[in-house]
Amino acid sequence: MRLRWWNYLLISVLVFGILFRAVISMAFREGQAEIVCPKCGSRFVWTPIGTRSENFLWRCLECGETWIKTYPDAVYMRWKRSMPGMVRDMVLKYIGEHHRDAARFIPKEAEWNEYKIIALDESVYEYSYGGWIVRIEWSVANGPTLKVTADYSAQRVSGYVGIPHRIIWEGKFADGSIVEEKYIHAV
Repeated sequence: MRLRWWNYLLISVLVFGILFRAVISMAFREGQAEIVCPKCGSRFVWTPIGTRSENFLWRCLECGETWIKTYPDAVYMRWKRSMPGMVRDMVLKYIGEHHRDAARFIPKEAEWNEYKIIALDESVYEYSYGGWIVRIEWSVANGPTLKVTADYSAQRVSGYVGIPHRIIWEGKFADGSIVEEKYIHAV
């Protein structure tokens, strides 16, 4: 059986279409790997959780840019799972900016150890690294407000010799805003 030229053309177009769709699909997935601010590229972004605007109305916590976009479920769920780590980083950044005496103890890059307890009506995330223990608590009773405690002890740092600094910060993270309730720096 001999194939005619239009059969070759049809097969070529079909193969090209399949390859084109695969390449575009991969590029789209890679481009949507993380939710970041379209203006400054920051990963510190927020959407009002538990409202009709969830995964629709976004705000950058760095530059204040707002945008409207609904991200694919897989991308949004990845952001939501990483949200406690983002809250931890934002709180430490806040402490460093508002308490210059604590800034030198805040790690720039860290491989945090994570421990989490998830129950029916509350979740607790605890992160530790370099003398810091950051605890983030969420409960049904508090709604979208997260209670955050950041506790630094120089004595937890392996091999540390010097003044035994202790920093305790307590506050709340609500709808992308940080509210400080207590700060102590003892030496």
